[in-house]
Amino acid sequence: MPPRLEISKNLIWLQDLRSRSLDNQGIDDDQERAAVKTFLKLTIVGLILAGVSATSFALDKAKARAMFDNNGCASCHQPAETLVGPSLKDIAKRYKGQKVVGEVASRIREGSEGRWGDMPHPAMTTLEPADAELLARWILTGAR
Repeated sequence: MPPRLEISKNLIWLQDLRSRSLDNQGIDDDQERAAVKTFLKLTIVGLILAGVSATSFALDKAKARAMFDNNGCASCHQPAETLVGPSLKDIAKRYKGQKVVGEVASRIREGSEGRWGDMPHPAMTTLEPADAELLARWILTGAR
């Protein structure tokens, strides 16, 4: 019942708003009802899409973690500590706020040298470009 109560409060607020301002603007009750219905429909669609996006990203994170584990990445990288290569936390920190997903994905697939010291990053050419991009996004968002 609480959601119904919340909707009721919003509708009362809308009625109060209408009585104070919409009457003065020539908007009749039918136009107001149509606008409220459209607003509610768009809100519901937006909430559904937000839920779908969150679910999809959660699944992608699981796939990224599996790729990380199955491709030997953990032998050089750990979430919070430096081993042979930098920690995932340090990578995310270095590139925070930058749009470098494609660049990091290319380094994962093609290898790189001199970015984090003397140890080169080996090429992971068996990864598909889309998978390397997913892995890069996961790392850059904190690998959580």
